[in-house]
Amino acid sequence: LQSALVSLKEDAAKVKRDVSRVDTELKLTKSELEKHEQALNGMNKQYLFYQTLRDKIADCLDCLNTKAPLIEEAMEEMKELRLSKAKAIRRLQDLHIRDEADAAFEKAHDVPKEKQVDEFGRDIGGAVEKGRQARAELRKRRRAKLGIEKLGSKEEAFWTEDEAELGAQYAERRKRLLEDVKAIFLDADDDFKTIDAVKEKLEQLKRRYPQAYTDTYISLSVPSLFAPYVRMELMNWRFLEHPKFEAMEWYNKLAEYGMFGDIKEDDPDLDVIPRLIEKVVTPYITDFFFTEWDPLSSKLFPAVSSLVKEVLDHVDGKLPNPQKLLSTILDRYSHMVNVHSKVPIVPEKSDKLDAQWTFCQFQWWRALKLLKELLRWKNILSAEVIRDLSISHLIDNMVPFLNKEMKTKPIRVNLVIQLVKEIQSTLPQEWLDNKGPAKKLRDIVKEYGRLCSRSGVSTKNLAAINSLLR
Repeated sequence: LQSALVSLKEDAAKVKRDVSRVDTELKLTKSELEKHEQALNGMNKQYLFYQTLRDKIADCLDCLNTKAPLIEEAMEEMKELRLSKAKAIRRLQDLHIRDEADAAFEKAHDVPKEKQVDEFGRDIGGAVEKGRQARAELRKRRRAKLGIEKLGSKEEAFWTEDEAELGAQYAERRKRLLEDVKAIFLDADDDFKTIDAVKEKLEQLKRRYPQAYTDTYISLSVPSLFAPYVRMELMNWRFLEHPKFEAMEWYNKLAEYGMFGDIKEDDPDLDVIPRLIEKVVTPYITDFFFTEWDPLSSKLFPAVSSLVKEVLDHVDGKLPNPQKLLSTILDRYSHMVNVHSKVPIVPEKSDKLDAQWTFCQFQWWRALKLLKELLRWKNILSAEVIRDLSISHLIDNMVPFLNKEMKTKPIRVNLVIQLVKEIQSTLPQEWLDNKGPAKKLRDIVKEYGRLCSRSGVSTKNLAAINSLLR
């Protein structure tokens, strides 16, 4: 009996241990079940959130697929509007120069004016002459406005065409276009009517499910989702008045997009603004430089140079779009240098009172203006390209008139000294060595000094000429 009792006690202890183990396992199982239930509830919530977000994004994409083409079409229309305005201004400038060149040089050759007729044989010469007279009156008013009495002056050459005559119609069309653009999103759902609404949805996803946000590469699509809203604001952006990107609402709203939680250095959301500037803003600015921008405008330089610096501060300048922006600026200057060389720059007559001399002197001042504006870009654009283009312009479009002036009597020492000093003060100091353009300039000044000495020019004037060589 004693032995049986011991055995029973051992069995009871074993059962007790088994019960304790089972109880522990039950508790663990219950805990695991609770965890799985919580996970399941979380997954259900995540699934419902994903479903809702998917539907919202699908609706947003449908909306943008409808609205984006309208915005791009409006931007293209705005570009065409700016281009047509720019062409009208450039044509008017070209006609002013052609009128005065024709008046000076055709008269010298006694070129008879042929009767101009249209395809039906009707005389259109009257209309052409009427346009010429209207432009002459416009130049007369311009000179009166600037207080210019002497033709061919530096003041007139340095003046750049304003937009008063052509701006009214452009402003009205632009206003109507912007009103149409403003109405594009009026019928859109509140969840994607503004950039704020889209940003809120995307940031909500990143906050709640950062890993899913990363794994699905949503960051790569974010700039494309924001782009239509950025384009809309660009069309209203008065960048010549406010050239900084921070003047735009989209820039400030997206400046800290996705910047919460544990941000890593390689987080693609850090590049949202640079990518928008590269892909959307830079092409828009490039269109402005190609169409409306006047390379001769001193007044515009602070704003336009600030624009270019803003782009280069945000985007690698070696990327295709920034490169196109920089090359567009250089191309505009190169084109102007080329066009300038096709207009008479040296008078054919020896009489310095002739209209040819007045016109060519005006063109020389105009060439100087172009050189000054070009050189203002030397610390922003390629210094080597700027130097080559500047020297080419100086040698081809400015030195010939200076040479002619020096070799033709009567001698006008004061004018020559003024022209040479203008060149010397315009060129960078590092260019004024004994090589290149400076050497050519010194050579013709030396020759001029010898000519003046033989012609009995006063000692005072000879000293002034020699001072140019120092």
